[in-house]
Amino acid sequence: MPELPSGANFAIDRSALFDHGGNWTKCPDGHFWYWNAAPEMGLPPFDLDAEISLMAEHALVPSSRKDMTRFVQVLEMNDDGLYSWGGEWLSSFPQYVELSQKDMAAWNAWINRPEVDAFLDETIYECQRLAEVSRNAEGRIVVESRGERDEDGWVKGGHRATKQGH
Repeated sequence: MPELPSGANFAIDRSALFDHGGNWTKCPDGHFWYWNAAPEMGLPPFDLDAEISLMAEHALVPSSRKDMTRFVQVLEMNDDGLYSWGGEWLSSFPQYVELSQKDMAAWNAWINRPEVDAFLDETIYECQRLAEVSRNAEGRIVVESRGERDEDGWVKGGHRATKQGH
């Protein structure tokens, strides 16, 4: 997780992938589920200090490190000292943040390390595992309300999955 010469601090993360344990809806063979920003969020960049609504999408398992970068988030340290996602994916970074030449050189030196290659390889294997789990999924998605409507009429909710017929 590099701190760049400008003081900006970034990290890469694979938490967009999610393991539903087979208790979710099926997706096509060779596909896995991942989280992406929900349409109501609008287009990135997102406020690093705001909560981002997510929706589940599925995609074909990546076959290369380059393909894998489409599902790896680039996180930036927010004002509270926590890493947050502003909408950047590794495949197109930097798209929404501006980096100086020195920052870009430091980022490229960090991202081109063997440890990052190993991270991407492990993440491809995880996508393969998740695709196998999704292949036999038998669940359905249930959204539960967690409170009162906010000033815009939204209700914070959480999801849980249940077996079909339960």
